[in-house]
Amino acid sequence: MSIFKQKLSAHRRLVLAALLACTLIAVFASGSPQAAAQTRCGTEFYYYSDSSYSCMVGLRGWLPENCGCASYGWGSVTPYREIYDSVC
Repeated sequence: MSIFKQKLSAHRRLVLAALLACTLIAVFASGSPQAAAQTRCGTEFYYYSDSSYSCMVGLRGWLPENCGCASYGWGSVTPYREIYDSVC
């Protein structure tokens, strides 16, 4: 009887591992960076070191759709940001 329990337990682990893998694939596929970037086309985020907004420490931007919606950026991302329209 214990061999049957061990086989059943191994089968359950295999099924659970497969379900976990499918779930992770679905989660990552639905939240892909490319899909997120498409909703930001034509936007630039300027990041600053503090709430005075006097020292820019980073930039993230996405060109407008008519320019290919390519992304670009440099530096750090902080909670202190300003959002502007991006141009080609």
